[in-house]
Amino acid sequence: MPNHVHALITIDDNIRTHAPCVPTERTCLSVIVGGLKRAVTIFARRNGIEFGWQGRYHDHIIRGFEDYRKILEYIETNIIRWSNDCFYR
Repeated sequence: MPNHVHALITIDDNIRTHAPCVPTERTCLSVIVGGLKRAVTIFARRNGIEFGWQGRYHDHIIRGFEDYRKILEYIETNIIRWSNDCFYR
């Protein structure tokens, strides 16, 4: 989607490799999102990419396979709905 990002974040104590912006200890989701936003902002500034972050985010805890399937389908088909978005130009 041109104006926002979707991410599925899995919290798993058994994962041994982490991206540099992801905390290695259990922490709040807001800290994880903040680290991601920081890393992307640094990358954008270094590469002359102009953009701005929304001040908030929407989260949803996926509870079960059916919920996961619905969220994944929403993400995969989201770009099709871009022309109907209120920010579409």
